[in-house]
Amino acid sequence: MELWAGIAGTILGAVIGVVLSAHYAQRAESQRTRIVTTLDLYQNFQSDQMLRCRIRGSRVLMENEAAEEPSSFCELNREIDAESRYQVSRLIHFFEMLGALGNLRYLDRNLVRELFQEYFEFYYAPILLPLAARSEQRDPPREREWVSPIKRAAIRYEG
Repeated sequence: MELWAGIAGTILGAVIGVVLSAHYAQRAESQRTRIVTTLDLYQNFQSDQMLRCRIRGSRVLMENEAAEEPSSFCELNREIDAESRYQVSRLIHFFEMLGALGNLRYLDRNLVRELFQEYFEFYYAPILLPLAARSEQRDPPREREWVSPIKRAAIRYEG
């Protein structure tokens, strides 16, 4: 009887060891994937094309915020030329993607904060969140789908 108990204990211990090992290996791989995804996103954000979008899109968005009566996203799109519309849209959709991927936990939260903190400070409170609030009030529902991921990213990564 003691022999069977010893064998059962050994087998149980081996099974638990394998399960724990697989669990920790999966967690490590998942963490590595989140880091790689975050770094890829940052690399995209720092690309030459995205830099041009950030420069022109930021200028348009800051001018909108400085206006006596700032526009919502849809209103702004009707007021600006096609190239500016592309730049603004690309910039907003980047942050929308950042929020969506973060919400799905596909990004490394600490690394996002480290890499993007200055951009959150520049874009979120002074530009994107006021634009999102106006768009929630004035734009049709289909045209404000970007708002929720932006707001979630602000909650998840700011501060």
